[in-house]
Amino acid sequence: MSSDLADMTNFLAAAVLRPAHASWDGRVYRTGILQQVDERSAAELGVAYRLVRRASSCAVIASSREQASEVAAALALVWDFGAPVIPAAPLGHETGQGAVTLEREYRWQSAGLTPYEDEPACATWDGALLEVRGPCLQAPSQAALRAEIASLCGVAPDQIHITHADLHADQAAYDAAVDAAVVAHALQASIAVWPDRSGGTAPLLRVEQGAAKDGAGRVAQWHTRLSQPGAPRPSAAYLDAFSTADHAGAPQAGCDALSGPQLHIAYAGEEVLHPPVAPIALNTTVDAGEVQRARLFAQETYADEMAADQDLDPVQWRLTQLPDDAGRALIEGVAAAAGWRAGPRGRVGRQLTGKALKGQGMACAQVADASHAPPTRAWAAWVVDVSVDPATGQVSLDRLTVGHHVDELVIVDGDDAMWGQRLTRTARDLLTDGSRHDDWRSPSAREQGRAETGSGLPAVGASSSVERKQSLPVLPGRLSDSDALTLPAAAAIANAIFDATGIRLREAPLTLGALTAVALPGTPSSAGLQQDEAGTHRGWRRTARKWRGSLSIAGGLVALAAAVIPWRPAIPLAQPDLSVYSSAAIERGRLIAAASDCVTCHTAPEGQRNAGGRAMDTPFGTVYTTNITPDRETGLGGWSFAAFDRAMREGVGRDGRHLYPAFPYTSFAKFSDGDMQALYAYLMTQPAVKAKPPETRLAFPYGVRPLMRYWNLLFHDAEPYRADLSQSALWNRGAYLVQGPGHCMACHSPRNAFGAEQNDASNFLAGGEVDGWNAPALNGTAATALPWTRQDLFAYLRTGFSQRHGVAAGPMAPVVENLRELPDRDIEAMAVYLESITRKGSPAAQAQGGLPPTTEHALIDIAAPVEAAKPSIAAEGASLPARILSLAGQNVYEGACAACHDTARGSPLFGVRPVLSLNTNITAAEPDNLIKVVLAGIVEPAHSGLGYMPGFADTLSDGQVADLLEYLRGQYAPQSPAWTGLNEAVARNRAELTRHAEAMK
Repeated sequence: MSSDLADMTNFLAAAVLRPAHASWDGRVYRTGILQQVDERSAAELGVAYRLVRRASSCAVIASSREQASEVAAALALVWDFGAPVIPAAPLGHETGQGAVTLEREYRWQSAGLTPYEDEPACATWDGALLEVRGPCLQAPSQAALRAEIASLCGVAPDQIHITHADLHADQAAYDAAVDAAVVAHALQASIAVWPDRSGGTAPLLRVEQGAAKDGAGRVAQWHTRLSQPGAPRPSAAYLDAFSTADHAGAPQAGCDALSGPQLHIAYAGEEVLHPPVAPIALNTTVDAGEVQRARLFAQETYADEMAADQDLDPVQWRLTQLPDDAGRALIEGVAAAAGWRAGPRGRVGRQLTGKALKGQGMACAQVADASHAPPTRAWAAWVVDVSVDPATGQVSLDRLTVGHHVDELVIVDGDDAMWGQRLTRTARDLLTDGSRHDDWRSPSAREQGRAETGSGLPAVGASSSVERKQSLPVLPGRLSDSDALTLPAAAAIANAIFDATGIRLREAPLTLGALTAVALPGTPSSAGLQQDEAGTHRGWRRTARKWRGSLSIAGGLVALAAAVIPWRPAIPLAQPDLSVYSSAAIERGRLIAAASDCVTCHTAPEGQRNAGGRAMDTPFGTVYTTNITPDRETGLGGWSFAAFDRAMREGVGRDGRHLYPAFPYTSFAKFSDGDMQALYAYLMTQPAVKAKPPETRLAFPYGVRPLMRYWNLLFHDAEPYRADLSQSALWNRGAYLVQGPGHCMACHSPRNAFGAEQNDASNFLAGGEVDGWNAPALNGTAATALPWTRQDLFAYLRTGFSQRHGVAAGPMAPVVENLRELPDRDIEAMAVYLESITRKGSPAAQAQGGLPPTTEHALIDIAAPVEAAKPSIAAEGASLPARILSLAGQNVYEGACAACHDTARGSPLFGVRPVLSLNTNITAAEPDNLIKVVLAGIVEPAHSGLGYMPGFADTLSDGQVADLLEYLRGQYAPQSPAWTGLNEAVARNRAELTRHAEAMK
């Protein structure tokens, strides 16, 4: 690597803009054509920048990443969507869609989005050598990267020198490397481009499977349709630049060159149907390794289903279908070593004996690398023996028998031990990857969980981390390194569970809740375990039905009487036996307490942890939080679990008094029973603190606590969270965290005149108020410069800072601080769920990424990139309204703010520096949050790495703050209407801050 590439001080930063809806379906690229760039708002920033325009992109080049992002946000781009779609690669043979029957759908929950704080991809061009620092790629992909850069820049391949940076090797990093090279070549400069992963990853992959059979009943051809493209695509810059028709000399094999070793259907040829279910956005990360695992799971589960449909032994069915001698020999050997029980699998009518149900399943995989001559093949075959507890659905892995073969490779020393480690980890992950919405794992538990059965295999429920594979299966230099080794695992386990229970699991990692609830959609509801359980319990259910009719009237009268009596009986003091709670339960409770933000509300300023006494301002008066330490006199020490559970679910204390909904029992009622027990165990094992908080005394009638009984009847639903089976496990986990422990609605949903959350469809997470701060809408209706993406939400909740939105401040800062205790998977789950809520009604998302309803999108060939310093201005009708900036406000900004916030003045002094033109407080409909930040500062950030901001309440008058806000709104949010009544708003917020500070004392 040259000294120039190693030293980033001389590099310019580039932000590359493309239509947010630009998409790829595996063969066809859809985008818009850049027509106009309105630079007027960007010019007012005072930042030096340059533009490089291409037909379907615009690169903003500035001296820092912050400056480039700020200018990019200020540009107004006009795209033309009227040109026809042009394929970016030969379409080849298209199957007759009407003749194909896709019989089954299988689903694969990907490992998800990991937060990558990458280095940028870099490039420098001196007129003779183009040096590029990009992701570490396999040889075929690196050759494709070199070919694309050479074609786009018009330089010889030997003039391109590629080195590796600390970049996660995915499509976003690949795009960034090509963009950096193209811009560096256009400007003859040194350029850095950061990968854009704002689209996240598709959390759920769907694979539709079908097969055409010959006259003998053998599979002649497999038909597969994926929910997204199954292989990496060419770079975005390449797709922007070339169409097949006009560039016959361009590297048309770009997609294939990126693919590397590929999964092959072992039994017959495969036809992947196009287009897939839906195209994907360019900034959506496709993990090709996950796609391969999803395809193998679908293929081998479908093979097992075909064998079962024909009442055939699964091993014999495979041997009949296989044309490959090496594969047949491996399967026969593994089956013999496993003691394979011959015969059909999953017969209906197993009898429950009070013991575990036993099952055995088989799956195999073939991977071939056509880049070798002759092609190199890798085979793997698994036989799995499982036991299923009919009462709980608990699955135990009794035995794994695995065979592996790679052409021309032999077992070397150490392979056996490495095999065992990989097989154990793979099997554990498939059975424990968040199949329940109340599955809690701390980061340390994920790394250190080593629970094992006597056979050396992991017990279901052990904590573990998900092994993320970052590329396609590679053919190794030793057997234990082969990715093909673990490909059959999910299907083999699912097939074994089917043999044991008769329930077919078509989603992996395996959602074991189906074994005790209902089977996945499309499965016979009367099969296997469910049928047996129905028979076992049929007697008492019949008895219950006989009593139900006669008791219904009496029960209704009892319920009515209980409803109208406002008091509740006290629950006697108890001496809880904490020995029944394991260390794992207490650790689970610790995570639940962190997600629930208990310590923030139940700790007074300068007070002891969880000892209560914090003042909470409400429209009905000040409520003081209670002591939740296990002190017997002033805390929870004498509370039984029943008393604790009643308070959390019904809002009734141990002494029978009703609690006020400032305590969010309306959300905590959604806890699962296991989570409630774990939280109780954690709180009762913490240090006891003797501290009696001030008594909450509200004015009449709010101080009459028995009236809360009627409030609960009207507004409280005490039902625990129920998973939505139409959504993924990750989505359900996020919904549970947001609606339950996180109690996000308590702040982010509006409340009615009685203080009840309004969580109907139009008001759910539509914005609220807490401690005088506006809690912004999370349903996509908030005024933001850019829509919140999954990546934005993850970054904000994980770190307290999103580059595209700003820093967590006010009541949100301690929430983020406590969320740091949770693993990345939980934060991602919340981001997935919140993004699904945001997408439903976001005007910003529609403006940025909505597809025009009546037009197609185009890929148009362009000439070499050219610099465009002064592009044409949009038509007058599209102009922004003229606004005179406040000179007085600008003077305040220059004196108090610019040293830290002005991106034109170099690097930030400390911490992070939010881009003001993207900051949600400046684009918000109301100025209150920005006023509070200016007056009070950020003295307690979510963590010290974010930096601190001083408050100006003692140095700026109300008029100066109003002038400053007027300037910030006009300068950095010119697209938003001017705020009115700023002087009154500043005075009101100053008084609120003073009053709140006094109450906290």
